[in-house]
Amino acid sequence: MVKVAVVGATGAVGREMLKTLSERNFPAKQVVALASEQSSGKQVSFGEEKLLTIQPLTHYDFHGTDIALFSAGSQRSKEFAPKAAAAGCYVVDNSSYFRMHQDVTLIVPEVNGNNLQSTQSKIIANPNCVAIPLVMVLKALESLASIERAVVSTYQSVSGKGRKAMDELFRQTKAVMVGDAIAKEEFPKQIAFNLFPHIDTFREDGITFEEIGAILSRRYGVPVRFENEALKKCKIRASFSGTEPLDHVASVLSAIRNGSFEQITDGTIVFTGEGCN
Repeated sequence: MVKVAVVGATGAVGREMLKTLSERNFPAKQVVALASEQSSGKQVSFGEEKLLTIQPLTHYDFHGTDIALFSAGSQRSKEFAPKAAAAGCYVVDNSSYFRMHQDVTLIVPEVNGNNLQSTQSKIIANPNCVAIPLVMVLKALESLASIERAVVSTYQSVSGKGRKAMDELFRQTKAVMVGDAIAKEEFPKQIAFNLFPHIDTFREDGITFEEIGAILSRRYGVPVRFENEALKKCKIRASFSGTEPLDHVASVLSAIRNGSFEQITDGTIVFTGEGCN
């Protein structure tokens, strides 16, 4: 039995982490909910009946904690994840901060989970929510034949920018429906009933950091923010070195863990992660 800390427990992802730990009966002797000092003393749900009282991250001692799940943004991960690791805690970080660090292992269990056996770092990064299903599909397809080219377009939900962005989508949607003026705070453009090609911060070369986050296999696409609250989507057009029957491709995709697929008559295959609509 292990002691687990969830950092960012009041956020959308942090709450989902708590929900998943409870639903899967994770063998934890104790689960600690951590967040900002402003949230200290508040309570969050852990399962259907249990409530956890929020403790302030800034005062928490990670000694004696076995696993810390971080989802409190890059700045919090930058400051507190190394402290947790130094205290002997394994950190699984959901932010973008460590994804490009050479000394931190970037893990998608279904793709390179074996790397956990050899990593020296106590900090483990996970890719963003688009890169994970993308590399799962590409790895499965690459077992058929070498992929010579993959063109990827991603469509990312407002939830990726956090709770404030989701609230802005709700307010703007309401304003559009009743004819009120549209207020923009979290996004440079109106997001309600809209999409635009701008995720994260643009670098000098015109690529955004969100695009860099999707590079895992040296293939990346153009991410587009769209109005859906919580659904992520990516479209992949792959070219192979050889010819593969569509039913063979479909059978390979059907074997991917935590997913399902649907074959469309025009040759398109739709792969859906578990729990998605």
